[in-house]
Amino acid sequence: ANPNIRERTPTYFSEFDKYISGGLRKPHIVLFFGPTGGFKSKLLANLGYNFSFLGKKKVMVVTLEIPKEDYDVIVDSRHSLLEFNKIVNGQLEDDRDKYYYALNDMVEKKPSLYIVDIPGRSTPADLIRELQLYHAKFGCYPDVMILDYINEMEPVTKWGNTSEKFKNLGVELRRITRTYKIILVTAMQENREGSKLKDKSKGDLTTIGESHYFSNVCHVVCHLYQDEIDVASNQLHVSFEKNRYGPKK
Repeated sequence: ANPNIRERTPTYFSEFDKYISGGLRKPHIVLFFGPTGGFKSKLLANLGYNFSFLGKKKVMVVTLEIPKEDYDVIVDSRHSLLEFNKIVNGQLEDDRDKYYYALNDMVEKKPSLYIVDIPGRSTPADLIRELQLYHAKFGCYPDVMILDYINEMEPVTKWGNTSEKFKNLGVELRRITRTYKIILVTAMQENREGSKLKDKSKGDLTTIGESHYFSNVCHVVCHLYQDEIDVASNQLHVSFEKNRYGPKK
């Protein structure tokens, strides 16, 4: 009976959207996992950009690991189509005018992309507080929350070991997405077994830390990896290890 239940939010990565039947639904949870330095943060930042700039959705990015300023630069890099390192290192040279034009264009378009940095340890209670602050400022809640990343968070409820930690986190985050009717996109660190794999394409749910405790609440779980050719060509593989929208691949 609710017409909004069929609404889908595309990621604007065309091949990815094919496997999720055109887009994500509220209040679902999407998880990406990969190794250290596996471009998790950059992927999440690009998704935030796509949702906000291309999809015109209200997006909140919560960064628990890297500074807010770095997320800002990733977004600037995406919008200007200039290399991240050139912007950070001040090596724009002939591209300086292009960069400033892109910054002015972002100001004029006023995308609904809100980035907040929560330093130190955090819990889902901090996310609730930020959602309430967002509502106080904008008079609504975001459509999408990008959370970077889940390993830096602890549950509100007591936990005695890592298994309990991620199990409780899953329950608490699912309550948040259902209460506020938002899509949650987050990332998780690959475990030691995954980092030891010579063939990175073999990574699956068993190579996420305590995967069977957190992935239960997720509707989509994707593995990020690169082989030697990918590294040379600056590409990233995304494989579906769990997909309630369609096939795994």
